Amino acid sequence: MWMRPAAWRERLNDYGATMVKDHPGRFGLFACIAPPDVPGSLKEIEYALDTLKADGHWPPSPATRTSILGDPSFAPIYEELNPPARP
Repeated sequence: MWMRPAAWRERLNDYGATMVKDHPGRFGLFACIAPPDVPGSLKEIEYALDTLKADGHWPPSPATRTSILGDPSFAPIYEELNPPARP
């Protein structure tokens, strides 16, 4: 079954959050984001941190096939992941 990439990331992150909730102290959650989709990544970062209580994020390598992680277009993602102080 084909799913749009954002829906796939959301499903993976929700599943991971369920595992963390069902097995406290046994699992952690590093939410999946895809840097080439900057607006989608920003939305998923907010959802994962605020709603799912993710421990961190990781960009899957297949999502970066067309660019490198140091690409300046990803700056908004890095700014969101490394804020001066997150409440």
